[in-house]
Amino acid sequence: MNAKLEQYKPFVNFIADIIGEQCEVILHDVSDPNHSIIAMANGHISGRKIGDPMTDLALRIVSEKTYLNKDYLTNYNSTVRNEKILRSSVYFIKDDEEALIGLLCINVDVSQLLKVQDYINQFFPRTSIPSSPEKKDRAEEEITENLENNLTQILSSLIEEGRMELQHTTNMSVDDKIRIVKKLDEKGVFLLKGGVTEAAKLLEVSEPSIYRYLKQIK
Repeated sequence: MNAKLEQYKPFVNFIADIIGEQCEVILHDVSDPNHSIIAMANGHISGRKIGDPMTDLALRIVSEKTYLNKDYLTNYNSTVRNEKILRSSVYFIKDDEEALIGLLCINVDVSQLLKVQDYINQFFPRTSIPSSPEKKDRAEEEITENLENNLTQILSSLIEEGRMELQHTTNMSVDDKIRIVKKLDEKGVFLLKGGVTEAAKLLEVSEPSIYRYLKQIK
């Protein structure tokens, strides 16, 4: 493991102890996308554990090289299968050459707070505070993340997202599948070992077909 990345391990429990048990903190080593989680605190929030893979957003950050122009992303929404809603942030850990070596992720479970807010708004609907113009100006795009804990779930989530965008849930054409493979490639899915195999299963095509689609879109 990179020595600089090792130095961030104490921050995992440090941050979690400050914010509390509703705060999950995870340290990723991006050199091993399939087993990137090397340290974590309060894993009960997402159900993930040490040795689990990178998320869809983490793969996208690596694939799109988001870290070249930014040092971090803050206050975006993440979801898990138990329907918790999390407010998440990620800090990009870089080496001396500005190459990405790790991610320090903070996920705060705000599900109960949102329920309280909804309850209050029933009685005081006009007290809701809109986002400031400054914050809106900083929001370049809507960032979301699925905190899945295995490759099949990550791919299934991304493929379902692609189907929704194409407005297809069944009977996808070859062109539809090629578009989804293109989106998976853009999001860095094929950086994961076994990505082609799992994508083939979920799209119900052969592995050579996935490679053929990838060749077509390059």
